[in-house]
Amino acid sequence: MGPTAICDACGRPGWDCHAAGLACFFCGSGVFMHRKFWLYTPCPDCAPGDRALCPSCKGAGIIATPRAEVTMEDLREEYTKLADRYRWQRYPVPAPLMERLRWVGWPPAA
Repeated sequence: MGPTAICDACGRPGWDCHAAGLACFFCGSGVFMHRKFWLYTPCPDCAPGDRALCPSCKGAGIIATPRAEVTMEDLREEYTKLADRYRWQRYPVPAPLMERLRWVGWPPAA
């Protein structure tokens, strides 16, 4: 099944059920994206005994690659949903998430 989320910048897994949408606490420049955006395959470079030291999968045992069917609209909806979650909880939207919102053209031009 794999982790609940993967950082879109460094590729580290987020195993907690609430990880999707959080700013990555490993690299600080990415956002953990929900598993529906990734295709998981077993890591070809590690064995279960030395998984923690594997530079390819960073201990996850899987390699995540973006799904081909994900569109810019899908990303826009997801980033907007995540930003709304922060605002609803009265937290500031993390800088990496705001950067991605600008990247996908949010807010829409008036």
